[in-house]
Amino acid sequence: MTQNDTLLRDKLAHYRTRLASERNLLAYIRTALAFLVTALACLRLFNDVVLFVFGWNFVGISIIVLIIGFVRFHKVKAHLKTMEENK
Repeated sequence: MTQNDTLLRDKLAHYRTRLASERNLLAYIRTALAFLVTALACLRLFNDVVLFVFGWNFVGISIIVLIIGFVRFHKVKAHLKTMEENK
């Protein structure tokens, strides 16, 4: 295996990791939106106190999921940047 093959393989692995990180961020956003839609359905469609409480819990969960997704995305992005700079 030559040096060029190794560099190409490392570069392709870097691209795959970056794309996987972006896919994961989109999955976190999709999950947060699903929780938010569930929350809005509980808050708007039903007049039960228990479902009202569940609705606000789902709002909180959606915000937490969204924050976790962005934090993880930026951690991976920073890690990839430091790996790229160390080459």
